[in-house]
Amino acid sequence: MKRGRELLDEIELSDCPTPALWWLGDAGFAVKHRQAICYIDPYLTGRDPLFWPGDVRHASLILCTHAQS
Repeated sequence: MKRGRELLDEIELSDCPTPALWWLGDAGFAVKHRQAICYIDPYLTGRDPLFWPGDVRHASLILCTHAQS
C-alpha cells in the first residue's frame, strides 16, 4: 500500500476520465474524476496515518460523515 507523498502524487497526477477510487483505510476513500478530488472520511490521525492532513493540497472537497469518538 502506498503512503505519504507517493500516494498523494498518485492521486493528484492520475488521469481519471472516469471516476477512480483509492481506499485510505477504515471507512476512508479518495475519489477522483477528471480534475476533481474528494476525500471521504479520511482517518488521518493516530500513530501511523497514510499521510499527514497538512500534506493534502489538491482536495476539491473533504467530507466527514461522523465525528471521531
